[in-house]
Amino acid sequence: HYRNVLEKGEVQTDTIKVFPRSGREIYLQFSSLPAAYPVKYIRTSMVDITDSVKANYLNSSLNNINMVIHSSLSIDSMLRIVIREATLAIGMEVGVVILKEEGQWIIKHGYNVPDRLIDTGIPTPLVKLAEKIASEFTSFVSSDTFNDPRMDAVISREIGIRSIIASPLKEGMEG
Repeated sequence: HYRNVLEKGEVQTDTIKVFPRSGREIYLQFSSLPAAYPVKYIRTSMVDITDSVKANYLNSSLNNINMVIHSSLSIDSMLRIVIREATLAIGMEVGVVILKEEGQWIIKHGYNVPDRLIDTGIPTPLVKLAEKIASEFTSFVSSDTFNDPRMDAVISREIGIRSIIASPLKEGMEG
């Protein structure tokens, strides 16, 4: 970066991703330019472009989801792609689609989920949460499941769920 500015006397711009102690990824854009010619020193500015990068990524993911939904893919293929795109777009580690089949809540599709868990039932303590979300047709969000009184902290630690966003899906159209 600086070598190009020193050797060529040209403005140089680079973007880097950093992980400060908070663990939240931050995107920084550095711009450097020669302050005099021949170059004796360099002026550098740094701008946090995290919000812009994330907005562009979310927009791209939503466009991908839209294309998949309107494609000729099977419903299973479509759901696998949509769950992956949505999971990545909102910055989550794992995404699952849980459906109720024959009275039991089953993990039907997942992103970053071991294959052995697909088509298996969810743990009993999570059944109550799934029932509540489905019956009330409301979303559920917890950024700290280990300390959230609405969650079972023991099960959350055992399964490794640190945070959760859950929303119901409705089959068919109302009208």
